[in-house]
Amino acid sequence: MGIFNSKPKLNIEQFCNQFYDRHIFHFIFDNKDFYLNYTNHLHQMIVQAEPSFANIGLQTFHEEFKALNIEIFGLAWTHKFCSNLPFCKDEFLFAEISFTHSYLLKNEHQHVWDIIADYNKAIGESCYAIVQNKDRARQRAWFTYLNTAKFELFCKRTEQGRDPKFSGRIGNRMISDGAWQGGFTSVYLTDILKNRLGYETKLNNQMLSIFTAAISNMYKVAKDEITRVKLHL
Repeated sequence: MGIFNSKPKLNIEQFCNQFYDRHIFHFIFDNKDFYLNYTNHLHQMIVQAEPSFANIGLQTFHEEFKALNIEIFGLAWTHKFCSNLPFCKDEFLFAEISFTHSYLLKNEHQHVWDIIADYNKAIGESCYAIVQNKDRARQRAWFTYLNTAKFELFCKRTEQGRDPKFSGRIGNRMISDGAWQGGFTSVYLTDILKNRLGYETKLNNQMLSIFTAAISNMYKVAKDEITRVKLHL
């Protein structure tokens, strides 16, 4: 590998700040808010699939998607730096979520941080779904493993002086690789998005496909950006 193939080096705060500015909050292209245009286009696609969705306001839809996008970024981050529990890079996990919290508060987006909590919980709940079609013995074994592993890690981090609200959210993202790869997480997140939007009609298959494809694309963009650089504290 030559010098021109080396990855750019960024600390975590620089990287997260650039990602949020360039991909979510301040993505201005040709004097237009690209992210707003994207969510408006997505809204139109869903309305074409089901006209009753037109009752969901564009601004509400836009705000929900921003919050969902940030949590998807956190999920991709966790999968990158904690795909194997014994080798979790806790410093990277807490640096990301701590910066995210500070970034949102500094830019007067406290409401987005609050919204994210629901999507974060959905990720945690989706982890249990991967054994929904297994026998009861396997379900109990998986549930016990998940609950024990997450509780022990939460206690360990609390003893280390970690902020409990950050530990809890990180815990929900952990051990979710299988649920994400199996498509369960996208469905759970879509269900929470639907409920938060106040859309009471059951999603048809085309609507569900649009939502899950958008979520998968968010994850891919985040993953690609994370792997593009060499990160350090």
